[in-house]
Amino acid sequence: MSASGATWRQWLATEGNLLRDLVILLLACIALGLYFLERIDHQVQVQREQQLREIAAVVAENAAEAAAAGDRVSLNVMARRAVAQRSVQALRFESATGQQLAVSGEAEGPAPTIQTIKLANGSVVGLVQLWPSSAAPEREPVEAGFVLLTLCLLGFRVLFEGLSRHLRGEPILGRPPAPVDDDWDAMMPATPPGPAAVLRIGLAHRAHLDARYTPGLLETMLKPWQQLLERAVALYDGRCDGALGEDCAVLFEGDAEEAAYRAVCAGTLFLMAAGKLSEWHHQDGRVALGFSALVTGDADDLSALGWCEQGPVGELMVPVAELLPLALDRIAAWQADAALTLTEDDDVAVAVRLQPLGPLVQRHQERLERQSDELLLAAVTALPMPENQTSPA
Repeated sequence: MSASGATWRQWLATEGNLLRDLVILLLACIALGLYFLERIDHQVQVQREQQLREIAAVVAENAAEAAAAGDRVSLNVMARRAVAQRSVQALRFESATGQQLAVSGEAEGPAPTIQTIKLANGSVVGLVQLWPSSAAPEREPVEAGFVLLTLCLLGFRVLFEGLSRHLRGEPILGRPPAPVDDDWDAMMPATPPGPAAVLRIGLAHRAHLDARYTPGLLETMLKPWQQLLERAVALYDGRCDGALGEDCAVLFEGDAEEAAYRAVCAGTLFLMAAGKLSEWHHQDGRVALGFSALVTGDADDLSALGWCEQGPVGELMVPVAELLPLALDRIAAWQADAALTLTEDDDVAVAVRLQPLGPLVQRHQERLERQSDELLLAAVTALPMPENQTSPA
């Protein structure tokens, strides 16, 4: 399976709803367009037949005297004038006995319109036959207007989607991958796949702590929480990359859906155990630290740690735009009132909308509570305890 094919499938999955709406809208416009074009053709045909009957009636009235006198010259002149009209292809005069008196044009095609020629006293002296023109009605303006209307509707749908994503702080439109030269790829050495999911751990009040404590002292203060993090991610096959207080990231490899869910469980477990340890430190009169976590799919996203540190303490969040790429349950995770929109220097163009992930692990709450107690007990018993310190277990 090529990387370009997987990227295309991911782009199609991301833009699936928009593409589906555009296809449905296009099919609806085509169906309505065909219906109205058929109606227009029918109305044009009815109007043409009515116009032919009116022309036949006028010609029959004007040709009554000439037909009664057998004046073929006058009848030929009337026939040529009638055929000169766009809606008439041919005209023929016949006497009451069926003898042809005059004709103009090619009498072929559909059935002609027939009108009797009568004198003022009501006697029939002949009849006139008109064949309609075979020229198709002009539909180009109607078809051009229909195509323009369809394009406008599709453009409005794309514009509405772009505005809604802009207001939610999501990318306006995913870019399709650039074509890749397979021969060139075959010549390049294979690179190991990157992590499928990344768990970022942010330290609350980072600027305040950096200003108050030296780096060495802060590292010593973070050591109990660092051990908690390492034990928590080990339970879910994660790998720590960086220490707490720095650019801390936990990498999860494997299937994207499974890796993202392991990252959610590991992040929730760490936040639960870290909260209990911070509460114990607070009761003991020591500094209690707070943490927030963010699940993402991009290990190279430099802004992810900044978004994480701005998130609420004790909450595990995910960018709304990455719910689908990480294959997380959007219905279970969606909490519109709890979502958080963050910006960088009041710049809406780099705004991101974060969604809490607590509901995704509700069914594992008891297991995570038990694991957090076990982690806290293991971390406390492994550290030297001061005389006035008591174990929370």
